[in-house]
Amino acid sequence: MKITKFILLFYIFVGCNSGGKSIQVSEFDWMLTIPKVLKEIPVKTTALRQEGGIRMIEDAYPGEKIKIIAEPIINYSYGTYNKISAQYTNFESNKDFLLEFERANEILINSILNRKPELKYTTEVGTIKIDNLEFKTFELNTLNNTDNQYKFSVYSRMFGNKKLDIIILSDDEQKRDLFERILKNSKFKN
Repeated sequence: MKITKFILLFYIFVGCNSGGKSIQVSEFDWMLTIPKVLKEIPVKTTALRQEGGIRMIEDAYPGEKIKIIAEPIINYSYGTYNKISAQYTNFESNKDFLLEFERANEILINSILNRKPELKYTTEVGTIKIDNLEFKTFELNTLNNTDNQYKFSVYSRMFGNKKLDIIILSDDEQKRDLFERILKNSKFKN
């Protein structure tokens, strides 16, 4: 088992350092490098998952029509339950970013608990600096009795009237470390 973990770690580190795809996101003057070991998730698959997320929220909030207005930027996977994605939303000037951030976190928790009321979890809200820019963070960790522990993280920040959300979902610490390195090594022109 230790040899397998060592090989996986070696593969991740070598995969990160052996090039990849550079992505420039002009809306945010953001540059990041996606290692070759990650697979891009097709737009059609992303749209289907978004529809599933809408149904999950509508189930938790019956009678409310949900409309997701986020525009996808990137969406990559490293296995079934390990993903990094980014999206942005044009933010209305009359909305408060922090209140909307808290509300989105509440909706996520309620939607998940509506489907899995027995789920044990922890959450944490904080801030992190990425290339000297402060992002609000939300983390949800499942506490299952099985081997599968999921960690869901959102990194959010306003850029003018646009809100950038970077999302990491993982059930594997080594793969999560890779996603976090991608994020921490990304650059924003300030």
